[in-house]
Amino acid sequence: VELFAGLASLATLRLDNNQITSVAAGTFAGLASLTSLDVSSNPMTWNDLGCSLSAAAGAVFTMDCANKGIAGAINITDIPADVTVLNLNGNEITSVAPEMIARLKSLTALHLDSNKIASVAAGTFAGLASLATLHLDNNEITSVAAELFAGLASLATLRLDNNQITSVAVELFAGLASLATLRLDNNQITS
Repeated sequence: VELFAGLASLATLRLDNNQITSVAAGTFAGLASLTSLDVSSNPMTWNDLGCSLSAAAGAVFTMDCANKGIAGAINITDIPADVTVLNLNGNEITSVAPEMIARLKSLTALHLDSNKIASVAAGTFAGLASLATLHLDNNEITSVAAELFAGLASLATLRLDNNQITSVAVELFAGLASLATLRLDNNQITS
């Protein structure tokens, strides 16, 4: 859906206080000049959680759900597929549904730090070829599946510090040729 196609100069878009229940992939395609986006007060799950969606020049769309008191296992199915930065840090999230993350193919940064995540299911990040930053620090992660980061060729920053990880599989970082920053400090690693 290219609802706003041809509006390359559009800088401000207000869609607040409507009855929008979802935002289809491609809705904001081509809006490289968009710097102000308001979709608040619409009946979407993420709006009900207190999250906000903002835009920056260059088609960067940030979904900010940081410090909203979100608790337990989450599966927010109506996050716009065009989101490039997803902030879920500072909550009490215990797990994230793989299908929630895997459908966000435009993600370049994912912040799941400072939650209560004990494990992350294999396949959670599958298909996120553009993901460059992944923060899983300050959680309760005890082990990491060997294939968890497979296919993340663009991943440049990976934070797993301040968890309870006891061992790291030899193949865990295979294929991460772009990885420039890796933090594993303050864990319980013995091997």
